[in-house]
Amino acid sequence: MPSVYQPYTLALICAALLSMALVAWIFKHPSTLGTRSFALLTGAIAMWSFLSVFEVIAQDIPTKQFSGSLKYLFIVIVPAAWFTFGLFYAGRMQRMRPGALTLLMVVPLTTLGMISTNGYHHLMFTHVDWRMMNGLLLPVRTYGPWFWIHTAYSYALLLLGFFYLTRSVIDSQLLFRRQTVALIITALAPWLCNMQFLFGPALFPHPDLTPLSFSISSLAVMWGILRYRLVDILPIARDRIIENLIDGILVLDNNGRILDHNPAVVAQTGLTQHDLIGCQAEQVIPWWSDLPTLSQLEGMDQPIVIEVQGADHRVRLIHLSAATLRNKEKRIGSILTLRDVTALKKVQDALRQSEARFKSLSENAPVVIIALDQEGLISYINPAWQTILGHERLSSVGKPLSQFLTPEVRRICNEDFDHLISGRRQVVERQIQIAERSGSLRKFAYTAAANADEEGRITGIIVLAKDITEEDQLQFQLFQSQKMEAIGTLAGGIAHDFNNLLMGMQANVSLLRLNNQPPSAHEEKLRRIEDQIQSGAALTRQLLGYARRGKYQVDILDIHKVIEETLNIVQRTNKDILVQRFPNADPSFMAADQGQMELVLLNLFVNAMDAMANGGRLRVCTRHLRLPEADTTWPDAKPGAYIEISVADTGVGMDRATLARIFEPFFTTKEIGQGTGLGLASVYGVVKNHGGFIHIDSEPGRGTDVRLLFAASPARIQPTGTIAETDDQRPLSPKALRVLIVDDEPPILDSVKEMVESLGFTVTATQKAREALDIFQQAHETIDLVMLDMVMPEMDGAELFQRLREIDSDIKVIIISGYGRNKIPS
Repeated sequence: MPSVYQPYTLALICAALLSMALVAWIFKHPSTLGTRSFALLTGAIAMWSFLSVFEVIAQDIPTKQFSGSLKYLFIVIVPAAWFTFGLFYAGRMQRMRPGALTLLMVVPLTTLGMISTNGYHHLMFTHVDWRMMNGLLLPVRTYGPWFWIHTAYSYALLLLGFFYLTRSVIDSQLLFRRQTVALIITALAPWLCNMQFLFGPALFPHPDLTPLSFSISSLAVMWGILRYRLVDILPIARDRIIENLIDGILVLDNNGRILDHNPAVVAQTGLTQHDLIGCQAEQVIPWWSDLPTLSQLEGMDQPIVIEVQGADHRVRLIHLSAATLRNKEKRIGSILTLRDVTALKKVQDALRQSEARFKSLSENAPVVIIALDQEGLISYINPAWQTILGHERLSSVGKPLSQFLTPEVRRICNEDFDHLISGRRQVVERQIQIAERSGSLRKFAYTAAANADEEGRITGIIVLAKDITEEDQLQFQLFQSQKMEAIGTLAGGIAHDFNNLLMGMQANVSLLRLNNQPPSAHEEKLRRIEDQIQSGAALTRQLLGYARRGKYQVDILDIHKVIEETLNIVQRTNKDILVQRFPNADPSFMAADQGQMELVLLNLFVNAMDAMANGGRLRVCTRHLRLPEADTTWPDAKPGAYIEISVADTGVGMDRATLARIFEPFFTTKEIGQGTGLGLASVYGVVKNHGGFIHIDSEPGRGTDVRLLFAASPARIQPTGTIAETDDQRPLSPKALRVLIVDDEPPILDSVKEMVESLGFTVTATQKAREALDIFQQAHETIDLVMLDMVMPEMDGAELFQRLREIDSDIKVIIISGYGRNKIPS
């Protein structure tokens, strides 16, 4: 008889077909959490059976060997799939870590490796013989050590799966127990047959009956499916559903007699089944008399709320509703549903409190809070929107946020919105401008995040926007101040060095003129050189003024007098300009250097005249200001009394880009050769040097208004001198007098030395302060005068001056410096 018709072969084919049919049915009705693992289990069984058939019916040994090795690919899957299904069925899968499940495949994968390389190590099968039995050529294998490890591991997984199923039998309801019994039969049959094949006496010589046993398993599973809906997650058992409802169910007949109830009613009412069944509801239920009639209850759209004391003596809130029971359109009774809403009521109360807190936070928040829907429309906005921007809050709801943005900002925000709605980004932070109701723009730092529901679906966008307009302006002012400070330091250094060069040139020219007696033909050339030197000196004075290093003499000035004198100078050459004077500050005294203030006013007046080439109006005003703790126009000014000077013209004005650079040195809007670009730069330096403030408003075509703010002085007082004057006013005789000159610049030192020597003095000159100190220490009794530079390396002039006075307190010193008097030691 051909091997395919042998009983053993036919049984294997039947087992494989049944298993494949079971797989197909499961995938068509995937209704339980363990569907995939159970399908994997039955699919592996089917392939194991099919490959066992090929191993039996193949006519050549290589095909038999290949089929016998390949079937282990599915043999190793069966225990792991069975164990996984047992976890799902018993509800234990959620307790397993993903890493632990991954480790399940370590031994199976190693087994497959051992089989594929068995010819090299023989750890799986030490020897394989082939014998003819009942017309079938079957392998007889001698097992190696790894085979027994694989077998022990497989039995352990099968045993664990069996254990979980047994626990399910103990813990489950009756209907579920019948399901589990079918699964236990499925597990035990192959296991027992495999144990008999490996360890027991052979009922049939050598064939492995394990695949045959799966035909029994498949039949058991099919029986479980047809009879007990084995792979359904919940059987259709109406009584079990009612028994396990958390809502109480009461069934009454038309006479109000209780026919049935579920356990939840007992828990809620505190009554026992004996108290209820067959009794009139109004006799056994204390709160029944407080209810409307059954017909009224059945006609209500909403449940009523009652208070009930339960079995645990706690008072519960119960939602009670009623429905009519009918049989063929005939009323046969009523069914009452009792739902315990005590916890729900607490949650609702907590939710209302939470919503109240959120509303309070949102309504009183100093930042703008905006909720957008999926279309980008405003669904909620807090009052800060109207407070800061002026837009009506209620009328803004339902409008797109992009309506309040500039086109460029709108494009950027639309991209952010798309990224958040699509889930590509979680949070976006950016600075944007939003239009006020008046049309002007305010700057906001906004944070936008996706708003998701309980299931993680994005339903809109939440935006928090903080108004940083004033903060941004202050930061810009700080940046400008730091930039001007840095440029001023550079300009001061350049001007100082340039001034030293000019001083050396002037000294040499002066020496030439002293030695040029009587005046020669070179006198005119020397005068021209001196004129050029004075022009350069004026330029350095402007730079030093801007750098706050200019020489100044503080006095109490009548600013009205200074303004009037300076206006008279510029008005003579600009008669087509109408000058309006409004001297409203009375008194008009302030502490300042008159020359520097004249420089400031002259620059402002000249700039205003230049801006009105075709004529115009120059308006000069003064007024007293008493600033409070905080002032928006002068935020950096401390509270106190001030004089504000305003110089306003009706000229061409300036745009924002020009305004941002007007205080930079050498920046000018005039044509080449028409200006140095140091006018407003020096104005800025002088004003800051006097502790004042400057503010400029200008628009193209609308003129410019420059406002200066200085601390006011209550009355005119005389300044206090800082250098003591001696009573000895007799002129010094150059004869036998010795002068010590100290300056770190060699050209200046040489020029001054030559000039002083030309007057008949004996001169000792040095570039180093410490060397000068040593010279004076040794010969201070013979030194009558010291000429001292203030700016020197290692030791500055102020320190050297103090050290010289410690040696000789009566020493006479001439200070050589471009600094103001507040830099000169007293």
